[in-house]
Parts: sequence; C-alpha cells; structure tokens
Amino acid sequence: MESDWENEVGVSRIEDRKIITEFVDRKSVIRMQLCLRWNFDYTPCLHWIEAPE
Repeated sequence: MESDWENEVGVSRIEDRKIITEFVDRKSVIRMQLCLRWNFDYTPCLHWIEAPE
C-alpha cells in the first residue's frame, strides 16, 4: 500500500477496541491553518499554511 504524503493524511478512529487508520485527501480534513499574508482591506487571507502538529 502506497500513500501520497503530500496530498493525503492518516485519520484514525477507535472501533471495537481496534484503531482504524484511513488515508484521505488532505484538503477534506479540517485542520488548523495560519494566515501568512493578510490583505488590509478586510478581504480573505492571501496565503494560508497548515499549522505544524
């Protein structure tokens, strides 16, 4: 089994005393992000990065 670490992330859950890990598209998982470049006219952030774990 091969995973694309740039585009996928492992998501784990517990089911019946087992830990199940699935690899899903990184963009489908809600993660904390940091804004690196703000636009000062109150428009959305110009450049986001994923926060370090």
